[in-house]
Amino acid sequence: MACGSFGTESGTPAPVDAGTSSDAPTPPCDLAKTDSDPDHCGSCGHSCLGGGCSAGKCQPILIGADPAQAIFSVAVSDRHVVWMTTTAANGNGAGSLAICPKEGCGAAGPKVLAQRNAGNVAADGANIYASFPYQSPHVATVAPIGVSEISTLAKYRVPLWLIARDGALFVNAFYGSDAGAHSRTIIRYTEQEGPREIGTYVSPPNEVHNTGPTAVTKDRVFLGAYNTGVILSCALSACSSWDTFRKNDDAYVVSIATNDERLFWVGINAKLSSCSAKQSPCTELSEDLSPADVGAGIAHVAYGRGLLVVGTDRGELYACDPMDCRRTRRLVVQEPALEKRFILDGNNIVVDADAIYYVARDVGGDGGGGVSRLMKVAR
Repeated sequence: MACGSFGTESGTPAPVDAGTSSDAPTPPCDLAKTDSDPDHCGSCGHSCLGGGCSAGKCQPILIGADPAQAIFSVAVSDRHVVWMTTTAANGNGAGSLAICPKEGCGAAGPKVLAQRNAGNVAADGANIYASFPYQSPHVATVAPIGVSEISTLAKYRVPLWLIARDGALFVNAFYGSDAGAHSRTIIRYTEQEGPREIGTYVSPPNEVHNTGPTAVTKDRVFLGAYNTGVILSCALSACSSWDTFRKNDDAYVVSIATNDERLFWVGINAKLSSCSAKQSPCTELSEDLSPADVGAGIAHVAYGRGLLVVGTDRGELYACDPMDCRRTRRLVVQEPALEKRFILDGNNIVVDADAIYYVARDVGGDGGGGVSRLMKVAR
């Protein structure tokens, strides 16, 4: 990693830079200076969380960077941000798992917790999880002192997508065969109850839905297919059969997110669509944002704490009200490019109550080159 030396093996989080502590008293607000005051940026009380303020907009700060590997999966807990890196073109090769305090890595840089094949990460409150799907596949809990395998999940081969919410971990585990059949098993795990299988989807051999992007609401689970444009859905309470929630006009579903009320997704047609997540199939499709609206193709979607965030293939990051994205969208940041080479395998944008975390690339967001950077910008 390019941020400096790693943290200590004792597990003590790397120190943050001076001046970023939330315990410091906030200076009084001067309305004449809200264009440049990082403690009152754009309006009184809007802190840039350690970043600068320019023209009334908070500027992003660097969390971690890697010139050799691509950052492609990010999660944020109450106190830490964790991420995966990989050297492989499709995300399933050698990589690492790193962690830093949310305030930033500081002079010590990120702490690398594992050097092994890359997978996915997820967090909910204080709980952090990571999957390592390809060599000795397993799911692990994550802490600043290291990782610990969840032994009761060991039987599930190739654990790919992780979703952590409401005190539980949901795992999308892949099975394949030489005959071409593919299946995905969704598992709900808690430390108290252990693993419970929600349901398994088996693709017909002549119509393989290579599902990956996963979303979970309070009632349903959704799987987006890389190769057919199908979004599958099943009830969490009784997942005996899978519905075709939506068959898209394009061939890929590359990113999905939910606020429990609606499911949002981006396809290869580079537009943001949504539909009610309360029932299946989707009967009232909405086109929430198109390339014509922003002058660029849409490549990512993420949701957190009442805010929908979309990334474009031109390096822009927009935030909006999920119920009316077209009219409420605002430009948050402009980067040379957003990392999207591994969007099918990881979460490149994460939103918490205070900030948006995203992965940018200095050169050629889809063609390699440059430095892969994990950034943070105040909401």
